Amino acid sequence: MTGRDVVAARSLGPPLAALAERLGIESSYWDLLGEAHATSPATARALCAAMGFEAESDERAAESLERLDRSAAQCCIAPGRVWREHARRAPDLPVRHPGGSNWRVQLRIVDEGGGRRESEGRLPDVPADRAVVIPLPGPLAPGRHDIELSLTSGREERHARQRLVVAPRTALRFSEKLGDRRVAGFWTNLYSLRSSRSWGFGDAGDLDDLAHACSVAGGDFVGVNPLHAVPVRHGGVSPYSPVSRLFRSPLYIDVESVPELLTCDSGRRLLESAVTRATLATLRAADQLDGAAVWALKAKVLRELHRAFQTSGDPERRARFDAFRRDGGSALLDFATFQVLTLEGPGRDGSAWQRWPAELRDPSTRAVAGFREQHAEAVDFQLWLQFELDQQLAAVARTCREGGQAIGLYFDLAVGSARDSADTWTVASRYARDVSLGAPPDAYAPQGQVWGLPPFDPIALRREGFEAWQELLNASLRHAGALRIDHVMGLQRQFWVPDGGTPADGAYVRFPVDELLGIAALESRRHDALVIGEDLGTVPPGLVETLASWGILSSSVFVFERRGPAFPTPSQLSSRALASIGTHDLAPLAGYVAGRDLELQRLAGTLASQTDLEEAQAERNGERTALEDRLRAEGLVGEGEPSPQAFRRGLNELLGRSPAALVGISLDDVAGEREPINLPGIPIDVHPSWTRRMTTPLDCLLEPEALREELPRCRRRSDPGPAR
Repeated sequence: MTGRDVVAARSLGPPLAALAERLGIESSYWDLLGEAHATSPATARALCAAMGFEAESDERAAESLERLDRSAAQCCIAPGRVWREHARRAPDLPVRHPGGSNWRVQLRIVDEGGGRRESEGRLPDVPADRAVVIPLPGPLAPGRHDIELSLTSGREERHARQRLVVAPRTALRFSEKLGDRRVAGFWTNLYSLRSSRSWGFGDAGDLDDLAHACSVAGGDFVGVNPLHAVPVRHGGVSPYSPVSRLFRSPLYIDVESVPELLTCDSGRRLLESAVTRATLATLRAADQLDGAAVWALKAKVLRELHRAFQTSGDPERRARFDAFRRDGGSALLDFATFQVLTLEGPGRDGSAWQRWPAELRDPSTRAVAGFREQHAEAVDFQLWLQFELDQQLAAVARTCREGGQAIGLYFDLAVGSARDSADTWTVASRYARDVSLGAPPDAYAPQGQVWGLPPFDPIALRREGFEAWQELLNASLRHAGALRIDHVMGLQRQFWVPDGGTPADGAYVRFPVDELLGIAALESRRHDALVIGEDLGTVPPGLVETLASWGILSSSVFVFERRGPAFPTPSQLSSRALASIGTHDLAPLAGYVAGRDLELQRLAGTLASQTDLEEAQAERNGERTALEDRLRAEGLVGEGEPSPQAFRRGLNELLGRSPAALVGISLDDVAGEREPINLPGIPIDVHPSWTRRMTTPLDCLLEPEALREELPRCRRRSDPGPAR
């Protein structure tokens, strides 16, 4: 601990400081502005309580600490563990000795395929609580293994279980996926796409068109925002505050590509009606998204198509649906039930599930089972929606493969689910109580941020063998060639803010980073997909090196790479990164250099005065000048002010000259958009983030030669680079 940490710990009082340390609550942190923050006693107590350990007084903190000690003493093996593969070692089992002598050991290991291994032996005679190591019958392949341990000494017996995940040494490395190549592709906010065929909301059909055009232009991936399910009926709009991260939003279904439309007369009549066509024209012409209106129209047609599916004579499609439902298990069924409870049950008035009748707040109750039975068709409709969207995304992934893309679809995993989400309803015990994820102050949110997202409880994560994280990755990587993990710093530590507090009341909580990255490495190889961490903002010491050791790519956003007065040369950028000009949290390039986001911040009040705005604009103008200077030094633009097109292409070409493994080109930049999708830290009632649609129709952007000119000429890693 530093001297400042010691002072902070003393201010908490010995029992509270000890409890907070055991629970991973950090005593202090430095923010990006270079300011030190000590964790206050009130914050420490709130964060302890969030994990189920009362600490409102020193006496209660001491009792909670004793409870932790008793729990540890009763667990002879850890409930969850991740073991990283080694060339010369096999996994073993650390055991806390129960004390005494003549303990007989029986082990049973069951792998994911149902294979069983058993072994017997004896514990050495050592003092109680001493750690001893039992060899496991091996070899154990990468994957999930359930261990059952039985200890017997005379009439005394101890039984324990452990979920052991054997992780590969690294995630799939980009050199394994790409060989000597470095590749470029496009990324977009799918919902914002405007086209002549989609329904006022970019969908899987638009994504398929973009994937095909990307292949023809020579691109190797298409990246999109999180496709997580959002609560469209009651105004949920942010893909980063979803109703579920395990399942996807049916808003992305391309209605006119659903196979049942070919044979469903009622669906076609509804689609061709004058009312539907007039509504479609209004939705397509709108400048802002109206997810509720889009879904109201889509749902009318999709319900007709679902009825046609139920009576369909297509046995192959029915078999695929049955397999999808079976593979989705209880999680899928619970999600579908939650959706119906929200739309047709107690949530139809917009109330959060925490305010529903007590018997409906837990998916395992008889009341929920009865509701599901009474609304069987509605639940089946929700299951079918997930199936149909999955089928359409599988078709897009196939388009990418058949087009020769090296990566294909690149998905995004949001940092959390909404407080009143299906995820928190389904397994509430996985989440910390009465706290929210957030971020301390930084250059783009000077007051810090509170996201309103409940975090995973790290104690619960370990207790259930990290199952929640593995389920999440497995769902997110379905049909993906790459996955971006938003705010990857949260795998090492998370900034928690007590409910009702501000970011000034927040503190960091440590997470088991190597275990979480080990599982990410396992799922990466199982899905043949790269994993990219969004390591931007307040990055804890050592995280970049940890990501590299696990084969996880970093994010390099060029406008954040300025070093002093100048931007770096291409060769100074990281080779193990996804490089891009900006992110979804910045205005598109044209709006960024013009300071459009700054003007909006002034309107929203985060820039408090006209003087603040002018100072911020002067700083932004300096950034543009520095960018132009770097482009001239690289011979990518001439003298004088470059045109917007030359400026954009020059920056992308600069990224192509770098050693970065992947270069992402924003479709918003290609279209010359100016308005930001999101203004971080600003409430949606002050600025309508996540609702801006593209002004340029997708149909006008997909001319192959025009797209080809947007892609930089990425060098192979063995190329010496351009002579200067």
